[in-house]
Amino acid sequence: MKKILYIYKSDDFEKMNKKKWIAGLLAIFLGWIGYQKFYLKNNISGIIFISALLLIIFTQNLFVFLVYMLLLIYSFIYSFIEGCIYLVTAGKEYLVELKRNIYSESNKKSVSNRMNLKKKNSKKRTKTSTLNDKRKIKKQKTIHKSTTLEQDEKRIGENETSLLLAKPAKRVFQEGEKTLKVEELPSEKESVIDITDIEDQRIIAPASTAKQQSEIDWLSSLEIPYERVIMENKQIKNETLKLYATLCNFTDNELKKDKQTLLDVCDAWKQNNFYNNLLYTFYCIAEGHVTKAYSIKRFYDNTFSYSLLEDAIGKKMKDKIQLVGFQAQTVLKSRIKPDSQLEKDNNDLASSTQCWWDKDGELQKKYSFLSLDIYLLNNTYFRETRLWELSEVKLEIIKLYLNLWKIILAESEELDDWGKMSLLSIEKIKKEDRIFNERTNKFMSALMKISENEVRNSLPKTSHTLKLNVSESNHLVDLFVPNTVREKITQVLNSYEQNRTIKVKEMLLTDLYNSSAKNANVISDYILIHESDDFWCQLLIKEQEAKDYLKALKLLQKNTNNTDLKLVSCFEIARNEKMTMSLKKAIEEYIYPDNLILFEEQVKLKEPLSLERVSYLLKLKNPLRKKVNLDRNQIENSKKELTETINSLDRFLDESEDFSETVVTKELLQSNQIENKTEKNESDYSKQAIQLISQLIKNEKLSISDVDLLAKNNGVMLNMFLKEINQEFYEALGDQMILIEEDYVIIDSYYVEFAKEVIENEK
Repeated sequence: MKKILYIYKSDDFEKMNKKKWIAGLLAIFLGWIGYQKFYLKNNISGIIFISALLLIIFTQNLFVFLVYMLLLIYSFIYSFIEGCIYLVTAGKEYLVELKRNIYSESNKKSVSNRMNLKKKNSKKRTKTSTLNDKRKIKKQKTIHKSTTLEQDEKRIGENETSLLLAKPAKRVFQEGEKTLKVEELPSEKESVIDITDIEDQRIIAPASTAKQQSEIDWLSSLEIPYERVIMENKQIKNETLKLYATLCNFTDNELKKDKQTLLDVCDAWKQNNFYNNLLYTFYCIAEGHVTKAYSIKRFYDNTFSYSLLEDAIGKKMKDKIQLVGFQAQTVLKSRIKPDSQLEKDNNDLASSTQCWWDKDGELQKKYSFLSLDIYLLNNTYFRETRLWELSEVKLEIIKLYLNLWKIILAESEELDDWGKMSLLSIEKIKKEDRIFNERTNKFMSALMKISENEVRNSLPKTSHTLKLNVSESNHLVDLFVPNTVREKITQVLNSYEQNRTIKVKEMLLTDLYNSSAKNANVISDYILIHESDDFWCQLLIKEQEAKDYLKALKLLQKNTNNTDLKLVSCFEIARNEKMTMSLKKAIEEYIYPDNLILFEEQVKLKEPLSLERVSYLLKLKNPLRKKVNLDRNQIENSKKELTETINSLDRFLDESEDFSETVVTKELLQSNQIENKTEKNESDYSKQAIQLISQLIKNEKLSISDVDLLAKNNGVMLNMFLKEINQEFYEALGDQMILIEEDYVIIDSYYVEFAKEVIENEK
């Protein structure tokens, strides 16, 4: 009995001799009746579909009606999907058949062309074969002249019949006997050989191993991310490259026996593994053997490289390569005579260890590393970011990385909720064993990346200190470490910037300041460190020709607490840009009010900053004493004038009271006029401006969407609305009062008090 809900395959359709596209159309349009099931000879399922429909029509129970209605809907959906499947598969099969037909037609044409060529060639062969047969018969006649004519005729007749009618004999090969070449004459019937059924096969010309080796240039495909100092010696470098090429050629030839190549293995390794430079592993293996052959004191230990190679190509192949490497090592040891420069390098290497994280050995001189620290760093995948070019920053990243490892190693002894694989890896690390699995290598790399990212976040924003994407690294750490250890790691990372000393911060900033990463953020932060001493003045003078000088000055003005530095930075902004009202108000806070004119005179000179100018600007904070040169003649004249004024005052002494009253009344009238004028001017501001200012003072800032609504209510666009309001206040301030910062509208901090006065006056 067939299944009710069964979707037929192409084999079923071939057996039943039915067409898919017909079944598909029936299923889509008449599937709710089950008509396609009758077409496909599945009568039982078709009867079930029809019975369900009849029960829906003739039933009187509501519950049964709903149940069968749901079944009908389900059957409709099912049949629609079934029909779509049949139509899609039918379309695919039709396209495949079409392609085959096109291909077969093209093949027929090519076969017909081949047959014509073969017929022409066969005709030529028959002509040549008949001529050869006649020549052979003539030769046989000359040999047998001594025999009688009858015997000759019989023999010739027999030879002719045997040569023309008999089939060619097959060659028989017997062991221990020499094979003989027998020339056989083909018959007339079999002179044309039919080769139409023979399949075309590519004839591969046998190439020598030397040519195959020379085809691939292993040196050009090698990428060396970093090198040890010993490789600066040309003799060792050349021998390492030679051995590297021989190892690559050997492995490539061995892999070709299994129908593989070394380049294919490298590509597969790149796609499926975290470490993707497999050819560099061969280079490191060669370096290890060469440095051992030269009996260098600090030779490269290539056991870790061999473990990586074993993961890539298997243990058997690794053992073969290792054997070749050791053979090359013994040959080199007996043959090589090191030069004097190499002996010097060998003696220098005895004192320090060169590695990817300390190429010049300077870090190990500055900071005392333990053997476990060096082991951890050597077995961590190298980092190639530009930040690692800066020595102090590099040292700080390494310190943080090793600090995290101290927490992990300490907690591994105390906690019990560690995974088995993680504990095994940590035990190997404690023993300083070089053989790791890929999971541990990924974890170590992730931990280094996280520590680098934390140092980046603590430094000013530059092209060198952009944030790294550490989401995958955090996930790897979560998988390797228990939750309690993970919490401690996050605590250390979060408190890193707070616990860092000012001296370390200064060293990191000097490293950035003296590199190509220097920008406005670095300049401002570097000057802010020296704001307590007088060195900031020299730095400003030094950086006044820099591209980002103006940006740095604006950052200094916002962030510094030193009033002297603020004053000089305001002066430089005014000198390079212009004196705005907001800048003028800021300067008035730092200098004596009467000295503002002198400050503006210095700005107009537009002369570069110097130590003399800085000292003069700082003097403007206090009132300046003016020197006056007195003349005796002028003093006497002034005395005479004074006596005359006293006499005139005595004359009008009686009228003094009336005079004072008139003066007072005049002053009162003038003050009233001024007040009326101010009231008129203040009342001239529009209602929209006062409404916006009152809302900004209450909320400190308003979103752009809220202000946009206000502008639309007044029938104006947002930019025009703000421009009109700023124009109203421009006559009084000479500057823009309302600004847009990010997604908010605010009042400039220098004009908040002025805005409050305007609103109070309106009230």
